[in-house]
Amino acid sequence: MKDNKKINFFRAATEDFRNIPGSPVSYWVSARVWNIFGNSEIISAYGSPKIGMRTGNNDLYLRYWYEVDKVKIKFPQIEAKDKKWFPYNKGGAFRKWYGNFYFVVNWANSGYEIKLNTLKNYPELSWDNLGWKISNENYYLHEGITWTDMSSSSFGVRYLPKGFIFDASGPCLFTEKINTILAFLTTKQCFEFLRILNPTMHFKNYNISSLPIIIDKNLIEDIEKIATES
Repeated sequence: MKDNKKINFFRAATEDFRNIPGSPVSYWVSARVWNIFGNSEIISAYGSPKIGMRTGNNDLYLRYWYEVDKVKIKFPQIEAKDKKWFPYNKGGAFRKWYGNFYFVVNWANSGYEIKLNTLKNYPELSWDNLGWKISNENYYLHEGITWTDMSSSSFGVRYLPKGFIFDASGPCLFTEKINTILAFLTTKQCFEFLRILNPTMHFKNYNISSLPIIIDKNLIEDIEKIATES
């Protein structure tokens, strides 16, 4: 006689959970996935995701790029002198590979107005330590990989060109292997790994850092070509 109590019964060893960073109780994961997490490198071996800036007042400091005089926008090929508005990456709707570049931010004089307002609102901070408000400033304007930190559907990861400042809602990964890692992050397998690491669809930087990745040197040329053409 068939034991109906066994139909939805799962058994997993505690040590298997330890293969996945954070040890989530992902009892449905197959042995193959356990092995991938246990025997692969992780994204942080190639670059560390960074959180971006919180302006403290987006209505005051952000504009759509078409709302301002383009002569005052700091494009990558133009010197920053006398430029007020800088391209600003702010996450946005789901989109893969490229896009969602709608905003510019008032970053005149290296963000003097935003920094001054931050110090007024948070007097415990200092010009030398604006930490969690103006985060990772030394990475601003660099080429990288970005995504929207929260989604209701999937993981929209995109190439970030040089010349952008990035937001807390549009964190970035900076790496020398941009195209290779971007190609991996756009795959269905990557999304399934993320759902294991964090089923809430809130893509935290430590989740991205913990993704398993295997870079086959024999396939890098093909991967780079596909990623560039996409």
